[in-house]
Amino acid sequence: MMRIISYFRIIVILAYLVPILFLQKLQGQYSILFDGNDDFIEVGASSDYDFSDEDAFSLSFWVNFSNVSSTQYIFSAEDMFWVYLDGSSTGEIHFRYRNHPTGNWPDEYSSFSPQIGYWYHIIITTADGATKIYVNGSLDEESTTAITGLTGNGSNSRDLELGARQAYSNSTVSFLNGYLDEIAMWNEAITADEVSYINQKGVQLDLSSDAGDYNSSSNLVCYWRLNESTGSSTLDSSPNSNNGTIEGSASYSSAIPTLQISGSAGFRMLSTPVSNGT
Repeated sequence: MMRIISYFRIIVILAYLVPILFLQKLQGQYSILFDGNDDFIEVGASSDYDFSDEDAFSLSFWVNFSNVSSTQYIFSAEDMFWVYLDGSSTGEIHFRYRNHPTGNWPDEYSSFSPQIGYWYHIIITTADGATKIYVNGSLDEESTTAITGLTGNGSNSRDLELGARQAYSNSTVSFLNGYLDEIAMWNEAITADEVSYINQKGVQLDLSSDAGDYNSSSNLVCYWRLNESTGSSTLDSSPNSNNGTIEGSASYSSAIPTLQISGSAGFRMLSTPVSNGT
């Protein structure tokens, strides 16, 4: 009987300590909160994200909307590609790109509409004329519209905005109202297994190093973890030093995708509700 009680105590202690250990591992991790009025991150023009001439590439980010009733941009590389919430109609996540030399503007979009207060992990990949949109680790939509080059000459002279769009008039519009975390870009289409692994490990996974089913760190061209906690700079954790500058009143927040037990997979990040406070 005493041995059973001792085992029970050990189990109780472990059940208490293991979540603490994981939470301690996540200390020092932050997201950025955008107020929907004038906040965004500006990244200087760079050939690192000039995905032209049929280049394959991937985008990854975690987003949590505080409002879904207006159009809000997540990526804006003007004259190349955009990722945005179309809040003016059905509310899907859109990926739109300039398709040279035809001059068309294909617009791919998710099959779901995000809700307020939930974290969503979105990965978009393009390769061999196909675009795939993954939501929370699973394939959501796929298009076979051929991509023949996102820019006319492969020369990028436009800045990249995160959390807003800078139009041709140089006015900044369509601000994000919500949170962004762990923004990454690769110059290849990462695989479905990699997508699933990144989603499973969540914000605790450092994409600048290979681990498990993730093997694309050498093709990482931009990576903003957004863990600086203070200041107006967001550091690029890829080798390319495409650091961003926080504009407006955007602020670091301790609200990040939360930990939850998930059967035999252990602790992992899930798109669960969070309190929309800092």
